[in-house]
Amino acid sequence: MRTTTSLRSRVSAAAAVVVLLGVVGCSAGAADGEPSPTASERPASGPPAPRTSTSSAPATPVPTDLPEDVLLPAGALQPEGGPRAVTAGVEPWVLSTGCDLGSPSAAAAMLSVRQGDGQFEVPVGVHQVAVFSDAQAAQTEASRVAAAAGACAANAPGSDGGDTRYLVAGLDVGATGTSVVTDYYGVTRTDPAADGIGDAVAVTRRGTAVTLVGATGGESSMSSARTLVAGYAQQAWERLCRYQVDGCA
Repeated sequence: MRTTTSLRSRVSAAAAVVVLLGVVGCSAGAADGEPSPTASERPASGPPAPRTSTSSAPATPVPTDLPEDVLLPAGALQPEGGPRAVTAGVEPWVLSTGCDLGSPSAAAAMLSVRQGDGQFEVPVGVHQVAVFSDAQAAQTEASRVAAAAGACAANAPGSDGGDTRYLVAGLDVGATGTSVVTDYYGVTRTDPAADGIGDAVAVTRRGTAVTLVGATGGESSMSSARTLVAGYAQQAWERLCRYQVDGCA
């Protein structure tokens, strides 16, 4: 009987020690007043995640050189097979009559091509490209040319005499597209819808480049000249993708 009582006493004492140790362990975990971290709060094992940079790479500068492939090829300009002359350097924008469109004096570079000799009243194909240091300078020039053409239309007939008039309108190609149709004999003076003899040029911009295309001189109808030059303008604009920020992507 004494042995049993002694054994029970030792078991009770051991249990008390275990309980006390458990209490001490719990107290130590919360001694600073913060709960123990849960599994989701514990730091994950493994290497740290790589840092991502918020800085972007510098944009590729838009070129200011003019390779000859920015010009329409011989097969795209009329008259096909006519003599072709390419010149480099800033020069006046081409118009066959006395309306002065001025020169792109702020251009970094300029290329011009004339195709044909004007014989037998056949129009000469013209394509000019001027590139600028930035798009704002190009926009300024395209707007200036449009304003100059508008002034010629408003003041016609001009100093070249005769009844020459100009039909200036927006062109839905590129930015600040402008169509300039020359009415040689002023048939639109009394009838704006009349279709007389004349020629046409168009000016538009893409990025830092401004381009003029035309079928100048000769004796085409104004309507056919306008249509021909609008097609030139679209093709010319497509060749200037290198002068926009996104490039030709």
